[in-house]
Amino acid sequence: MLQFSFEVGILAIFGHLDAKYKEELNKNYSIVEKGYNSFPTNLPGTAYYKAMVARRKLNQILREIISERKEKKTVEKDLLCHLLNFKDEKGKNLTEDQIADNVIGVLFAAQDTTASALTWILKYLSDDQKLLETVKAEQRTIYESNGGKKPLTWAQTRNMSLTYRVIFSA
Repeated sequence: MLQFSFEVGILAIFGHLDAKYKEELNKNYSIVEKGYNSFPTNLPGTAYYKAMVARRKLNQILREIISERKEKKTVEKDLLCHLLNFKDEKGKNLTEDQIADNVIGVLFAAQDTTASALTWILKYLSDDQKLLETVKAEQRTIYESNGGKKPLTWAQTRNMSLTYRVIFSA
């Protein structure tokens, strides 16, 4: 679930992202996460020290991604595009450090809370086979009403009332 939620977070933040960046972000983010709750001893070899080094590396990777995005001048509908175009009340754009902090914060929140919620949803569904079958039937019906080939629309997912209740009970 942690890996899945990381992938979803990356997709929401960056849209399409080159595999080398995704791998480096994942590797360094994992190190930061491990050191997040460790005793803050800034000595080489400690989890905290490794996390601080990995955090600097994350900033460097994010700066590269931001630089590439600025050069391309493409208009994407992802979080990074919104952060790059955001202006405060004085008309100033966010700095690259502020953007990096926001991206890392979103990754942290997305991975922690999403993975936890997905784990509980799967547990509830595996504990109640009748509920699982009913949820699957609801989803199958809506998927088939869509021709069974196209991705579901947002409106179609909103018609999954049982699925919705299961998700919000987690």
